[in-house]
Amino acid sequence: MIRTVLMCVLVSIVAYAVPISAMARAEGVHDTAADPAAPDPAVAGEWLVFCSIQAQAESQAGCRTVLREFVGIALTRMATWVYPPNAPEFDRIKELVDQAAKGKPVSVWLVPSSNNEPGPFTMVSHDDVVKSPHTAIVSAASSEWPAHRAMSAAAHPETPVTIELALNLNNARRLFPAAFDPAIAAGRGGGAARVLDALRLSNARTVGLHIRLIPPARVRTRDPSLPRIAGTSEPAYKGPTVALIEASWSARSQPPGTIYLAPLTTDHWPTMQVGDPAGDDGLAAVVRVPWRGALDSALGVYGGLLDARDVTRFDRQAVGWREAHESAIQRLTSTLDPWVQVGIRVGAPHELHATARLREDASAAATAAALDSFAETLPGGLRAAGRAPPWTWTADSGSGWWLGRVGWTLTERKAPERSTIEVAMPVRRE
Repeated sequence: MIRTVLMCVLVSIVAYAVPISAMARAEGVHDTAADPAAPDPAVAGEWLVFCSIQAQAESQAGCRTVLREFVGIALTRMATWVYPPNAPEFDRIKELVDQAAKGKPVSVWLVPSSNNEPGPFTMVSHDDVVKSPHTAIVSAASSEWPAHRAMSAAAHPETPVTIELALNLNNARRLFPAAFDPAIAAGRGGGAARVLDALRLSNARTVGLHIRLIPPARVRTRDPSLPRIAGTSEPAYKGPTVALIEASWSARSQPPGTIYLAPLTTDHWPTMQVGDPAGDDGLAAVVRVPWRGALDSALGVYGGLLDARDVTRFDRQAVGWREAHESAIQRLTSTLDPWVQVGIRVGAPHELHATARLREDASAAATAAALDSFAETLPGGLRAAGRAPPWTWTADSGSGWWLGRVGWTLTERKAPERSTIEVAMPVRRE
């Protein structure tokens, strides 16, 4: 059950968590010290997952469409891992997402069910809290999470939050002790323990994402934190709404209420680094990716999501693959520019796409050859679909994942343009 309840939230956070790994390590999130606070449910809260959605009136129509469709699909996919087919919660999710798209603030908690309720978890909305009877359970959850939200809001007073997603790891450890078994060596640890270890968040108390949407008229094209050079002008932004995403976390080794916050996407559109966004996007963002660290974290997360019977074999494959292809891995990760565009197209709201450029001195043909040299040996499988430009590869994420077949396309471009790698990541609709 932990794999179906927690992993969907962890994977959502994984997509943006690589940049915070080093910071989390520095802040003591990865150490194994026990929480100094007593494990009182009234302190940690009985909730397991929290999500809030509040669409902004100034959002573009395309952005609202993307949010309604993509968020609805994502939440429905999460629910399939928690609830049986045809459960009433699916209709409720659709209703809540429709309400949010129309501008009504929506908040939902996932809490352990009481003895007289069907299923292990109950979905509690803000309206339920107002009507009772879950008021006591949810109000007890107000320990640390409001402090996370307040810190993020204080950092961006001019931009209200649109989506927030949080995971109460303290409560998860109590509910699923086996999944958080820290004996990670040789695949003995629980799946959640392995995922958190890969992200260097083993001792996190609460983790969350805060997503804000910057309307096109307010998007800067240069880093606003840097001084402006006299006599220069800032290029006008020509693109869709930009998503500003932050992660917040706390460590059990530190007093409750000690919160850390880190931006995971830029608060502007760095035109000089990535060019203009795709013209058909309804929502876009820019992430700066440390490629080698991202690869190591991705393999660790993938291993944590596997069934227990497959973990040991995967670990052996991953170690052998790294040893056999270390030089190729280094060449490949060093050819990729760290700036990555991420977006959702209006015409395909069920699909995330990302674009990374090769460095100016990198050869597209050599990069394709490096990928081909070990694509099929990559743990999890990566299949080449063409030997001539544009080069393409595909990988099946597996039936238990919420992503469908992922595709990569490497397109060679002539100078001064840069060759690009584009990745399409469709979310399974059912």
